[in-house]
Amino acid sequence: MGSSRLPGKMTELIGGHSLLAWVVQRAKQAERVDKWVVATTDQTLDDVLAELALDLGAECIRGPEEDVLARFKLALDAFPGERVVRLTGDNPMVDGALVDRCLEQLEKSGADIVDTAREGHYPVGLSVEVLRADVLERAAHEAVSPEEREHVTLFAYLHPERFRHVSLPRATDDHHLRVTVDTEEDLAMMRKLIERFNLSSDTDGETMVDLLRSSPDINQMNGMIQQVKPKVS
Repeated sequence: MGSSRLPGKMTELIGGHSLLAWVVQRAKQAERVDKWVVATTDQTLDDVLAELALDLGAECIRGPEEDVLARFKLALDAFPGERVVRLTGDNPMVDGALVDRCLEQLEKSGADIVDTAREGHYPVGLSVEVLRADVLERAAHEAVSPEEREHVTLFAYLHPERFRHVSLPRATDDHHLRVTVDTEEDLAMMRKLIERFNLSSDTDGETMVDLLRSSPDINQMNGMIQQVKPKVS
């Protein structure tokens, strides 16, 4: 709730539902995931998110505001598993089918981490990362820099000699499309898209992307926004 670019965004309504509701409800469509956990902060400001997460049928853990990696470790400790899916709370178009594909690729490839963002062809905001639990454990134990603690999987990417990374390919290059909610412009675009096409949390993710691609007046609403990336020396 303390987002610097768009404070309170997680409870902003899009098509009658909060941003968090879009994320959780769409994520729960993944068939290969046993448990979904909202890992929010221990700040009073985020009490509303903890309550909302439970109302949406997700679990919730709370931890340090700046140390997101520590929060993920707390989630894994509370709900042990062999694999971890990382989604960010400001991506309402998250696609459960894409989550399942990434998990399948993790097993087929024998990789330590599989993602969509670094391949560079997916829309900004359709990102999924899956990793083996032991990779998260080692990152939580060894990562030191503020950037590594904030950006959960950064430690693994910075050590390719230790962790094998595979990107999920995409036939269509849609990197110019922005389907995350980080600014007022993003929020307005998402509301317009949902309203025009009467979309719901059950709408297939690729259908949403196709509709946005075919609606230049909508995708231009936030086309000027620059995505904030971790700064690593």
